[in-house]
Amino acid sequence: MSSYDTGRLGEEACVKYLRRKKLRIITTNFRCSAGEIDIIAANKEYIVFAEVKTRNKTNFGMPRDYVNEAKLRHILRAAQIFMKTYRVKLKPRFDVLEVFIENNGDKKEIASINHIERIVFNSTNILKKR
Repeated sequence: MSSYDTGRLGEEACVKYLRRKKLRIITTNFRCSAGEIDIIAANKEYIVFAEVKTRNKTNFGMPRDYVNEAKLRHILRAAQIFMKTYRVKLKPRFDVLEVFIENNGDKKEIASINHIERIVFNSTNILKKR
């Protein structure tokens, strides 16, 4: 399975996960001049801009570690464009979904999803909850 396929597997699992959490999926893989947002969802209060990181090993850090300051800037700019273009009145929220997969023979399966809501960067650029 290619890294693209692994990423798609993680994103599809996160769409199902967010629906179970009563979020309405607006779009996936929103692209604009500023960058890409993996999943855009909403509930009555928030529009959620979600970045999905899928990994099968944590030898080189947790999936959230790959959402660095530059990536977050692209997400923020893309979110601003989306909100302005579609005149969104909901409060924005930025989440990271870490998807852990495991190999089951020739097949990869979802082991778990860690949902980090309302992400921010602290002074050492590590994501944490607000």
